[in-house]
Amino acid sequence: MDGTCKVWTLKNGRHLRTLTLPCTAFSLTMDRAGSHLYAGGSDGRVHVVSLSSAANTSIAPTSSWHASGNTTAALVGVSMANGSKNLVTCTEDGEVSV
Repeated sequence: MDGTCKVWTLKNGRHLRTLTLPCTAFSLTMDRAGSHLYAGGSDGRVHVVSLSSAANTSIAPTSSWHASGNTTAALVGVSMANGSKNLVTCTEDGEVSV
């Protein structure tokens, strides 16, 4: 709820970095290469974080945008589709965007 997201390796459980988002993230996904994390926020925005910076640092999003027009409904679903070429989002009021 505080906007903090920690990234860990599955292989050995090592902490890689801490991300500081401007809001609560309800859904997270990564691109196929693992270079960017996309967070669906409670503010209705997709927050993009580059994961290519130095490890074990606190990083803020590099960009963000409203996923679906003028609504500020929270994004409850974020997923990559079509081989990481498209980002699909779903808001709490049922609107789906690609």
